[in-house]
Amino acid sequence: MSRITRWKPEKTKTKVVFRLQFHATHIPQSGWDKLFIAFIPVDSGKATAKTTKANVRNGTCKWSDPIYETTRLLQDLRTKEFDEKLYKFVVSMGSSRSSILGEATINLAEYADALKPSLVALSLHGCDCGAILHVTVQLLTSKTGFREFEQQRELRERGLATNVNNDTHNDSLTERLSSHGQAVSDHENLKINSKALLRDHTSQEEDTTLIEEHLESPIAFDDSSNTSGSIYACKNDAASPQETDTQNPNQKYPSMLGTHNWIHSFGSEFSGDNDLEISCEENNRFKGSLGSVVFFLHELKQELSSLQGHADELGVETQKFAQQLAADMASGENLVREVAIVKAECSKFKHEIEVLRDNSNKLRSPSNRSVGHSEEPMYQDLQIRWLKSLLIVEDKLREIQNKACFGFDDMDLRVLGSDLGFILMRLKDLKQGAGQVISSLNFAALEGGPALRELIVESSVNESEEHKLRFGLGTDLYQPESMLPHSADTDSMKNKVDELTRKLEESKKQRANLRQKMDQMECYYEALIRDLEGNQRHVLCELQNLRNEHSACLYAVSKANAEMERMSQDMNNKLILVMEEKRELDALNKEFERRAMAAESALRRARLNYSIAVGQLQKDVELLSSQVSSMFEANQNLLRKTFQDDETVTPVGTAKRQALDQKKQTLGRQALLDDLRRSLIFQKEVYRKIDDEAQDVHHENLFLDIFSKTLQATLLDAISDIGFKMNEKHEMTRQLGSYKKSNDVLMLKLQTALDEVQSLNREKTALSVNFYEITQQCEDLEASLHSLTDENSCLIERIAELEDLLKKEILESSDLKKGNTSLQEKLMNTTHELQKLVYVKGNLEKHVCDLQEEMQGLLTAHDEKVFFLTKEKETLMNEREMAHASTSISEAARENLEEVVFDLQEQMQSLLVCQDKGFSQLIKEVEKF
Repeated sequence: MSRITRWKPEKTKTKVVFRLQFHATHIPQSGWDKLFIAFIPVDSGKATAKTTKANVRNGTCKWSDPIYETTRLLQDLRTKEFDEKLYKFVVSMGSSRSSILGEATINLAEYADALKPSLVALSLHGCDCGAILHVTVQLLTSKTGFREFEQQRELRERGLATNVNNDTHNDSLTERLSSHGQAVSDHENLKINSKALLRDHTSQEEDTTLIEEHLESPIAFDDSSNTSGSIYACKNDAASPQETDTQNPNQKYPSMLGTHNWIHSFGSEFSGDNDLEISCEENNRFKGSLGSVVFFLHELKQELSSLQGHADELGVETQKFAQQLAADMASGENLVREVAIVKAECSKFKHEIEVLRDNSNKLRSPSNRSVGHSEEPMYQDLQIRWLKSLLIVEDKLREIQNKACFGFDDMDLRVLGSDLGFILMRLKDLKQGAGQVISSLNFAALEGGPALRELIVESSVNESEEHKLRFGLGTDLYQPESMLPHSADTDSMKNKVDELTRKLEESKKQRANLRQKMDQMECYYEALIRDLEGNQRHVLCELQNLRNEHSACLYAVSKANAEMERMSQDMNNKLILVMEEKRELDALNKEFERRAMAAESALRRARLNYSIAVGQLQKDVELLSSQVSSMFEANQNLLRKTFQDDETVTPVGTAKRQALDQKKQTLGRQALLDDLRRSLIFQKEVYRKIDDEAQDVHHENLFLDIFSKTLQATLLDAISDIGFKMNEKHEMTRQLGSYKKSNDVLMLKLQTALDEVQSLNREKTALSVNFYEITQQCEDLEASLHSLTDENSCLIERIAELEDLLKKEILESSDLKKGNTSLQEKLMNTTHELQKLVYVKGNLEKHVCDLQEEMQGLLTAHDEKVFFLTKEKETLMNEREMAHASTSISEAARENLEEVVFDLQEQMQSLLVCQDKGFSQLIKEVEKF
């Protein structure tokens, strides 16, 4: 056979999500208070979703929670049409069939292309009042809320993951209860053949099995259908006691109708299983909620521990940051100290500059050059001071030379300015001393005679020689170049040149070191500024993170508090519901016990009445049988007597007697027959009555047998039910005990959780206090940072100023070095000039000594001449002539001395002018720096 391939249409599956919103109109006012809608796919026949119960007002009912349905539709690729997808809406008030208002069917494939919400009016089948269900169908896309639906789906998956164990426990419990109810219904169906009695009960059992299948089916927790009201919206509703019929307690002997109604009412009491199931579900749900509460508290504790750890880390970081800030502050203080040191150096340098200015002003002022008349001791003091200052200047220059040889330190560089200032002061004193000497010489030369000038020159020469010998200064130091040997001069010049080159190299090294130190300080300051800016940014980021974490912690704590309050309210409400359910269960147990006692008493009364009736019937039957036997014996006796009388009368009597006897016999027979007939009729009537009574008794016995059988069946059912109930009672008592224990444990856990919450609240307050302290510290740190930034900015400005000052000082130091070199050169020139002056002075002193000797000779001659004046006039005239000649010679010598002194004054003035120019240039250079 050839295998023919069938053509199959190509179809694709598309996943769509529908949002269904409901409201109903034209609902009857009476008997329909609260309604809900069950959403059932036609192909599966199992309810996948239910809405919550909504109140009916003025014939309308609106359900606030929508139903989301996720399904896969088959689409033909050629025609682009979808295959039909039928769903059934069942509007009902409870779980029984009598509480169903109506049903409606819709094809959701027709709305797969609907971009806008469409309203559909569906008439409810099975409803005579004409109720209409209005359904708003909306296809969810990315623009119409599909993302929100997916987010809700993920949240529901996360929420349902914690309740899987509780749901499995609930499923097992509902399966056990449904199996128990099914066994009871099967036992009743075996005992009682009436199907109408247990129709409602079987319908309830079908609904419970349907709910079980819904709970066990994977569609029940699928994301394809869910309500916004509750996850447990599919729970079974308890049958109200108003729907069951009650028993008439005033009826002593119940008839068949009464027994039927009583059995129906007794059978309808099994709706308490649903209440027990609901209570168990509520208890398990309560356990699940308590477990979720404990899990949430554990998570909250973990979050708080993590927050505490994070707070500790933040505390450690803040401590590190505080240490870093302390280090920065210490470095800032060191910078402040360095700046203070630099300021002190600048102030010292300024003071030295001011001293130099004052010295220059004093040097320029003509008051210091005043000429006064001094005596010879004053002149000697000036000479001594002049020599001491020269010695001190020489010592300072040698110290500076030695320092230049061994290298400069920082303190040596700082002291160098003071040493130079001290040298300048000594040079000033030397200048003043030289001016005083020159002025004294001028005064002596101008005021005194030539002999006095010679005496002054000789005394000054002697004193200078004595001072030179006293202070260890030979005349070789003051000899001119022509007087010194040439080799010593060249060696000294080479040594001086080497010293100067070494000083220049050391000054260059010192300048390079200073530049390197300045570059290092600049790099250090730049790195410090960058570190401070980076630390400031890091601190600001940390503070912002702390603020964000603090706000997140506050939000989490407030959310946790709200969740705790809501959970405590739910727990209180559930505890109240559990207590009410416990009271209801106790009341139901008492009612069952009362009904069992009433059934037992009724059964005893029925058995007693039945035994009494049977005994009375047996007595009546025995009485009737004795009466019948006595009547039968009486009839037999009468017949025997009649036959015996006939046998005795016939042989002896006559014909008349025979006739009379025959007549009598006939009459007696007729009377007897009449009596027999009457007795037979009476017996027939009695038998008929007995038969009627026997039939009545038989019927009553049948009724009583049936009733006793029904009572026995009900008794057996009641005994089995009582056994089940007792077992259930024991189980319930055990469960109640376990519930009490679990409740006690849960209360203990709740108490511990509350204690933990209180401790967490305390920790929260402590953390809030710590956080407040940290915020205060952070604010203080911010303030200190701002102050540090301000101080750093001030320090940066000061550092810039100090850098400028240092640059100026470097320039000034370079200029000072240049000036120092020039001063050294000038000092060398002045030393050469001083040597020349010393040489000239030595010549002058020699000349003055010669003049003094001449003056002494003249004085001795004059004394001799005066001594011999009176004796020899002739010799006096000769001596006068000789005196005139000597005076002419002394005048010529005086003129020569005046010329020499004038030359010395000019040289000293030129030296002073050169010194003034050098000091003015030095002061100008210092002022420039």
